[in-house]
Amino acid sequence: MISDLIPFYFRTLLILFVAALPFATNASTQIEFTAEEKVWLAEQHKVRVRVANVPPYMIVEPELTGVSVDYIKTIADRVGFEIELVPDEFGWKSSLDDVTGPRKHYDLLLTIRRTPDRERLLAITTDYISAPWVMYTRGDSPYYSGLDALKGKTIVVEQGFLVAELLRDTFPAIHLVEVKSSSDALFALATGQADAYVGNLAISNNLIRANHLNNLSVTAPTPFGSQSQAMAVRKDWAVLAGLIDKGFMSMTAQERMAIDQKWGVIEFKRQTDYTLVWQILAAATFIFLAFLYWNRKLASEIKLRRRTEQKLLAANERSEAATNAKNAFLANISHEMHTPLHQIIGMAQLIEFEHLTPKQIDRMGKLKTATSNLTKIIDSILEVTKFQSDKIDLPKGTIAWGQLINDSISTVRDKAAEKDIRIIVESDNLPENLIGDSSHLTQALQNYLVNAIRFSQCKTIKVRSILVEEDLESALIRFEVKDDGVGISADQQTHLFAMFEQLDNSSTRKHGGIGIGLFITKRIAQIMGGNAGCDSSEGQGSSFWFTVKLNKNSPLLQ
Repeated sequence: MISDLIPFYFRTLLILFVAALPFATNASTQIEFTAEEKVWLAEQHKVRVRVANVPPYMIVEPELTGVSVDYIKTIADRVGFEIELVPDEFGWKSSLDDVTGPRKHYDLLLTIRRTPDRERLLAITTDYISAPWVMYTRGDSPYYSGLDALKGKTIVVEQGFLVAELLRDTFPAIHLVEVKSSSDALFALATGQADAYVGNLAISNNLIRANHLNNLSVTAPTPFGSQSQAMAVRKDWAVLAGLIDKGFMSMTAQERMAIDQKWGVIEFKRQTDYTLVWQILAAATFIFLAFLYWNRKLASEIKLRRRTEQKLLAANERSEAATNAKNAFLANISHEMHTPLHQIIGMAQLIEFEHLTPKQIDRMGKLKTATSNLTKIIDSILEVTKFQSDKIDLPKGTIAWGQLINDSISTVRDKAAEKDIRIIVESDNLPENLIGDSSHLTQALQNYLVNAIRFSQCKTIKVRSILVEEDLESALIRFEVKDDGVGISADQQTHLFAMFEQLDNSSTRKHGGIGIGLFITKRIAQIMGGNAGCDSSEGQGSSFWFTVKLNKNSPLLQ
């Protein structure tokens, strides 16, 4: 903890010493008064000074004293005005309202943090003491790294203090509880009525020690910086604020140090804290041993990871070899099956020239249809093996978009008419100088259209071509085939583009196909620098899309 590692008196030394610099460097025991100041002093006003219980700045019992009290006594004696120390009985907010309003009890506040609103209502001196705002928690509380970690938690603060406004504006998710005094706030935290307290480091540490609240400690700094304090007097006595500033300026560094030493706030003893030394050595030893353990464990894990990587590499090589063997087998057997299939088709065509009965003609038609479908399946398998082995060569030429889309639709137009499905084409003004493989783009779009007509129960299918982005060298084109059918569930979408995958086994029995069309479309898109996918919700239709990135055939780029 911060409060455990840095002695309180050393922290306060730095705080008060820095705050004293503006006055100490320009100290002069001779004070020159203006005519207005001389008139005010001649009127022999008695200045009522509020003294609250916020040690070490102000102490009420057993007598009215403290750092700030000694400062105002010294200044009043040197400048030549009378003061009356009045103990606070009303709390900070009521005291502030009194000085800015009716002035029934006080004329001067010993500590205040300046704000634009307060400067309009009060005459405020130069800052003369400062301490950081810090966050306190109990020893049995969870660790909080800062105010950000206290969302939904309760913080106790003093009523009317500026820090309450800062917390409310900066951390609205924190629940604030406001109490009358700093002592009340610390007691509330110590007794479990709040999760944290934000307060002045010097005041809070003094109260914690004085009241033996040993279960409280500093947990983290805050983003509010330091609480710089000045003195404030009633607005109609603005001349008094100037006199107090001159009194501060007249004090030497030795005089200020004497006041601080009186309250033990700048005592600095060069002692060796052997308890802390042993704690640091123990922590360092633990960290060193932990580092050795971690280093040995890391070396062991690296060896294990290398062995695992070698095994994975060997398994991957075996898998690739098996895949290549499978592809080679499929390619060979597909080629071998072409010859007998062509013979069957040829024989069937010869038989058609003979005199056949109507029943024989029907059977021959079925035979030709079956062999034609089988030929298409074999051709598709050959295409898949090429895409899997990345041995496919995509020829490039200037793309005629109208012809490409018409060619894609023409192959499915009859099937669409049979199911009374209307195909609507929507196209952006696509660049005319793009080069690519029109035949494979047509194949990719046809696969989507075939599936849409085969599986859809809707009456309208939209085909869209969209210019996604374009630069001087290339353009990204997106194709979509959208229907308003029953849609596809999220679970089914995960494996739509896998090879030989269909929604369920009934799809093959009812509609035919072997589940490679979507796989081929996605591979074509990927080879052309794009991707493919499906956007669908059950009951809301489906939109199958793919993108391709095509270069421009421009003389400027050649």
